Amino acid sequence: MDSLKKAQWADAVSFVKNEIDCAHFFEGRAKALALMEELDQHEESASFLLFLAESLEKSGFISDAERCFLCAFEKAKERDVDSVTLKLSAMYHLGVIASQAACHDITEDIDKRLLRLFPKSTTTLLYLLYHMSYNPKKTQRKQRSLAEFWARSVTQGVSRRPVATPLHGRPLRVGYVSYDLKIHPVGLFLRNIIPHHDPKHIEVFVYSSGENDDNPIAKSIACASHFQNVSKL
Repeated sequence: MDSLKKAQWADAVSFVKNEIDCAHFFEGRAKALALMEELDQHEESASFLLFLAESLEKSGFISDAERCFLCAFEKAKERDVDSVTLKLSAMYHLGVIASQAACHDITEDIDKRLLRLFPKSTTTLLYLLYHMSYNPKKTQRKQRSLAEFWARSVTQGVSRRPVATPLHGRPLRVGYVSYDLKIHPVGLFLRNIIPHHDPKHIEVFVYSSGENDDNPIAKSIACASHFQNVSKL
């Protein structure tokens, strides 16, 4: 695949993203669907299809996004190590779409497939944990058990941190970093958690890597913490 064609695809995907960011949803969708048909004819288009699917999902065209994620997965599945992230991401999004539609049986099938394909990936465990949070049949005990297993997996072989220096009366400083300080499970969770930290004991610092913090969730969190947008760093 020549670099000129890939550059043209990158420009086209950026155009779709800009249309959607500017709330030109139907214009963006029309361009996205036309581009998806073109990309589907080429073998090296998985990453472009993935970006396109994410834009469609963001704008609410869920059926189109689902089809695009499936195309991205199919294009990536024959490749080797470089395609693992693409395949994981495509299946994660397909699981989220199914979970949000309360199709938990479909999500569980996707999760089983993830475990078959990537049994040693800690990212797989993280995605399973995220999908599980949508399923009312999954108890808090099950979620905690998986979360603890994931934590043990990602810290395996990591040296223990040095003992913290004494606080000498100052509050413990706690930092949160997230891209999702908006209407999103992370943003909604933190909005309710952060104000309940006792400032006598905990000083909260929040770092947002999102591009737009002009929303009620981010503003609410900012009021209860030291808040800084770090998306440009």
